[in-house]
Amino acid sequence: MGFVIKHDYHQLITLDDLNTIIDNDDHILDESMLSTQREMESYLRGRFAVDKMFLDVTEYQIATEYLVGTIVVLTAESWKNQQYTIGQLVSFDVGGVKSVYRCIQDTTTKQIPTDSVYWRKIGQTDQLYTVLQTASNVDPKNVDFYEPRDARDPHLIRMFIDLLLYEIHSRISPRNIPEFRIQRHDDVISYLKNVSDPRKNINPSFPTNEQPENEGFDISFGSAKNKSNHSY
Repeated sequence: MGFVIKHDYHQLITLDDLNTIIDNDDHILDESMLSTQREMESYLRGRFAVDKMFLDVTEYQIATEYLVGTIVVLTAESWKNQQYTIGQLVSFDVGGVKSVYRCIQDTTTKQIPTDSVYWRKIGQTDQLYTVLQTASNVDPKNVDFYEPRDARDPHLIRMFIDLLLYEIHSRISPRNIPEFRIQRHDDVISYLKNVSDPRKNINPSFPTNEQPENEGFDISFGSAKNKSNHSY
């Protein structure tokens, strides 16, 4: 999937509007996500451990083995009045809350997901889970293996989406980018430039690059660089 998933976009754009912009072509979205991530990394790599920041989200699959730290999102197609076989996942709404259910016994067309003889609820629809220990064929609601937590930085997600939406507009209609998209893009770029410069003293809670032991900071004098262990 990638660093952001479609469920993340609702804070800045409706999914209907997003699909209209990309003409329901997810390839445009995937390519824009890649270029957006590379752009952000180019600003942040000097100070921050970008490999620990842009964490991929993976769609949960029963038979897949997940390593510690993996982020999975629990999603499935909505239940339909049809036959299902053991292992299939469906999403089902009960009282306004959507959950994902796993088929544990082949159904006909009558057994709705709340029938515990045929189905087992394994977690909430669109919930993100972080893997606590290597898991395979384990339900996400199992707290020994999964924690219902999104390990990604919410500020990073929001900036990413601002840049991505600008990127999409630029590709589709470069002369007709909404003004507020331009402003949000410019604000993010300005922030990235500032946060990449340690002299600006902006210190977000991003994981930083480890500095080699006993190595001081670079202080430039003209074209020469000198090492100093003193802070200024």
